[in-house]
Amino acid sequence: MKTALLILSLTAAPLFAQLSTDTPAPPANSTGSTPAKTTAKPSEWLLGTWTFDAEYTAQKQAQPKKEVGLADIPAGAVVSQLNEKLKGARLVVTDKEFTMTRADGNGKSESYTLLPNSDPNVAQLKQSDGEVLAFHREGDRIWMASTGSVAEPFYFKRGE
Repeated sequence: MKTALLILSLTAAPLFAQLSTDTPAPPANSTGSTPAKTTAKPSEWLLGTWTFDAEYTAQKQAQPKKEVGLADIPAGAVVSQLNEKLKGARLVVTDKEFTMTRADGNGKSESYTLLPNSDPNVAQLKQSDGEVLAFHREGDRIWMASTGSVAEPFYFKRGE
């Protein structure tokens, strides 16, 4: 719930009700394979500043999916609105908290603890209310998942 509230603070309320703390299967990279596992600790690769990568997110979301029907049209509109609202968003992750801000500077900080995880490409952050937010590493980017009728990843690249 706190994840939705965090993102809610960045955009319009109905748009971020779709964000999830669930961990779907990682999307394939440009070669069609999943990212290689490494021995780096998730906390090491996640720390730092990240910016929403609208172009890359749109490219990944445009990749062919299962058959699309009329029921998927509203989800497509929500994805488009989420992408638009996230443009210019910035995520800063330290060893104790993460802060997400919009392009206009509004945002929110959350303290967390890193949960043990056997996948070196997934960092699960347990927030103070017990909610778990998962970040996935894919090459030089990270992504967080959405759920519900949207079920799309939103990508961030290293920022300054």
